[in-house]
Amino acid sequence: MNAQNILKPNADAISAFLYVLFAPSVVLHYANAWIEIVCAKPGAPLNTGYFFSAHDLKAIVAFVVKKNSAGYNCYVGAAVRHGEKPESGRASKQHFCLGTHFWVDCDNAGDYERLVSLCKKNGLQPNMEIATGTQPHHRAQVFFKCAGPITEGRQLESGNTALRDFFESDHVQNYDRVMRIAGTISYPKAEKVARGYATELTSLRIERDAPGYSVEKLCSLRPAKTTTANRASISTSVARTDYYDLFQQFADEQHRAAGRLTDGDMDALLEKHPNGEGANWHNDMLAVTWELLCRGYEPYVIQKTIGLACKKGSDDPDIGRLVYKKWEEFQAQKREAEHSDAEEREPSARHKRPLIIATPYAWTASENIPPREFLYGCRLIRKYATATIAPGGVGKTALEVAEVLSMVSGKALLGVQTPQLRVWLWSLEDPREEMVRRIQATAKHYNLTAENIADRLFLDSGREQPLVIAEMQRNGVVIYRPVVEALIAQLKERAIDILIIDPFVSCHRVTENDNNAIDAVTKEWARVADAANCAVELVHHVRKGEQEITVESARGGGSFGDACRMVRVINRMTEQQAKDTGISNRRIYFRTYLDKNNLAPPADKSEWYKLVSVDLGNGPLGGAGGDSIGVVTKWEWPDATKDLTGRDFERVAGAIRAGNWRADIQAKQWVGRAVAKALALDLDDRAKKAAVKQLIKYWIGTGALVVVKRETEKREMKEFVEVSEKVE
Repeated sequence: MNAQNILKPNADAISAFLYVLFAPSVVLHYANAWIEIVCAKPGAPLNTGYFFSAHDLKAIVAFVVKKNSAGYNCYVGAAVRHGEKPESGRASKQHFCLGTHFWVDCDNAGDYERLVSLCKKNGLQPNMEIATGTQPHHRAQVFFKCAGPITEGRQLESGNTALRDFFESDHVQNYDRVMRIAGTISYPKAEKVARGYATELTSLRIERDAPGYSVEKLCSLRPAKTTTANRASISTSVARTDYYDLFQQFADEQHRAAGRLTDGDMDALLEKHPNGEGANWHNDMLAVTWELLCRGYEPYVIQKTIGLACKKGSDDPDIGRLVYKKWEEFQAQKREAEHSDAEEREPSARHKRPLIIATPYAWTASENIPPREFLYGCRLIRKYATATIAPGGVGKTALEVAEVLSMVSGKALLGVQTPQLRVWLWSLEDPREEMVRRIQATAKHYNLTAENIADRLFLDSGREQPLVIAEMQRNGVVIYRPVVEALIAQLKERAIDILIIDPFVSCHRVTENDNNAIDAVTKEWARVADAANCAVELVHHVRKGEQEITVESARGGGSFGDACRMVRVINRMTEQQAKDTGISNRRIYFRTYLDKNNLAPPADKSEWYKLVSVDLGNGPLGGAGGDSIGVVTKWEWPDATKDLTGRDFERVAGAIRAGNWRADIQAKQWVGRAVAKALALDLDDRAKKAAVKQLIKYWIGTGALVVVKRETEKREMKEFVEVSEKVE
């Protein structure tokens, strides 16, 4: 017999049930959400909870399959939990986060048939139905979709209570309730077995087009609830009609596909042999017995069932021998199937597929290798994760906004030309309003219009839509797969070229100084870039107290920079640099350079930028006086030699030869005075004085001027600047 015909948990049904109940598109907004699983042996109290991240349902499925296979009944908290997880015991109402479904438990005889009748009469459509058992009567858990996620526990309980009253079902309305997991085996306790209950595999039916219901809608059903007086009539009138319209048709299809008997097939075989008469009685009873064994029924229950087709009823000794012989055969095949499954899971060494395979190199002509797809300069590359590292308040967000608008508009706002690209900027710290101010101020400064942006810019704020893709748990880093997959799907759907995450620290909940953890998170972003065919930029903060910012200055483990393909660093203008350029307000100037560059030639010099103030004109009286926003502009490091001519140096050389000029800038006869006079530069102007210093340094460097030591009139050795003898 095939191992699939042996009773065991249905992992596909378990997974489908959990993915509907805890839809990733809903729970991704709740970074710390978790799910409670409760497992217990038949008859044991449900007093121990197991807690899992709501963003890793695959781990829950594996756990449930393992526990259920070991004989545990498995239940799940029907609502999402959050908050600090209990150290022991169960979750309580204080852990309630949200619910996506209302629920009903039809456990008593006739409950399910009554629910079906009332649903048809009132136009109600469940989203999920779980057949929790068929013996001694049909039982089910039914879930109705909420119109939207409900974050108030009492509201969810009100909807559940309304359904309980309407259907006259079990008291399971409390919002901290656990419900049986679809696709698991139901193991009844001894008292229920004595009443005809059997070990059965629960099945799942999903109506994906089912509507959502509000609490108000469900509460309005109460006046129409069914009375106890007509319960029996409903039970008998729909037991063989609507029952088949819902669960039975679904179950029959599954059984026929597996070559097994349906309920109808077994009824027909039993009715074929009233009082043990009719041809092929023995073979037919064997077929019914085998099917019931596959469904998990105990031998004595099967004996009572087959007894309906025997003269002496269930006490017929031939029936007992037939059932127990088949039961022994079933157990033998079950052991063989389990042994076979174990061998498949642990194949012999000679049949094992190697864990690591060396892949032969395929020779490729160089001209056929696709070129790297640089999207913005030599920094943002499709299918790669890159980073920008900067101290706080230097202007990194303003720089990102200017670059985003440059890419979206296709205009070289900062000197880098690109085609019009689709960019998603996700600010995990700033509110949307602040980001809108920055974007509109930058657009105003560069005269951009709505037509320049069109539908190519996407903006989200972490305050409205948080994004957390990983968390540090007891056993290490857990990647929130549903969140990551939903993100990749959105990137593909919107055809995003560049995704910018600002700041990196807000997209995870792992320890920053754990190199392995940071490496795992950063590489997951690289996987996102590859899977979504886009570039991902991670904007990261630096450690406090750093002077010169480098790739090693990134907050947390050094593995962050190692895992990124390129890393750009941002540094404020230093006091010395301000002196060298004659800048008075150095805090509005900063420079960037690629400190790690594995794919492009090394950058020879920094890119410089300047912050300018832009008035949004949104003051209370209109016009000026509104919010003042810093906008990044391109700034060039002053080059005093740029427009220099040979004639200029001749004038400078003549002035220097005409006197004795010192190298010391503090000296009255500083050589800079001769240079300034020859070129008509005002030394009281900081920028002009800086230019003079730069020219002197340049000419000394080229050998046109030389520094010599000689005695002064006071016979002190000092440094003087003279024109080189090589200069005619």
